[in-house]
Amino acid sequence: MYNARDAKSLDDLTEEESELKERHGLTDGQIAYRREIRANFGVLAKQEYAEDAESCFLRSGDCHFDVDAIDKRMLELALPGVEAATMRHDVTIFVPPREGREYIIGVDSAGGGSDGDYACAQVIDRKSGMQCAELHGHLSPLELARKVAKLAEEYQPALLAVERNNQGGEVIVHLRSMSSGAIFSHNGREGLLTTSGSRKEIVAVVSVAESESL
Repeated sequence: MYNARDAKSLDDLTEEESELKERHGLTDGQIAYRREIRANFGVLAKQEYAEDAESCFLRSGDCHFDVDAIDKRMLELALPGVEAATMRHDVTIFVPPREGREYIIGVDSAGGGSDGDYACAQVIDRKSGMQCAELHGHLSPLELARKVAKLAEEYQPALLAVERNNQGGEVIVHLRSMSSGAIFSHNGREGLLTTSGSRKEIVAVVSVAESESL
């Protein structure tokens, strides 16, 4: 077992550790403590001791997707691509709306409000699956509906896929009077109810789509 208390100075820093020291002003002791955590927790270290916003969303249990491959790809992404995106308060535009394209806007109220979880909406190109824009912020159902309606005006035609769990039903009610975008319906009801059962169905559909695109 690695023990951070045994480390007086570190002269074998990895490239990642050197970058962390420079970026955050970390000491050798803090790097040593980070090593101890990783030695003790193994693959669960990133989950239990998140070091950035992305790691905070790691979850325990099985994941349909290859988490290691996703982490590797995120490290490979060039920052200039993010800097080139258009930032508009709580909306980030990666790819502006294009004529002749159709879009899907996935909406998750996630509790909303200043003290709740972050609400979000993702604008996806219907044909390619490319993420075109993201809305992310502490928003009430009414505020979220207003901002989603505005996105739907920009990315026409747009299909609004709203998770109706919890406050999602309220978001749908507001959108009926605010947006010209069609609201996705499932089993005769507007919105998408996410449960342990429907999640498996969604993942299965995504898996088929992925295999067909290879």
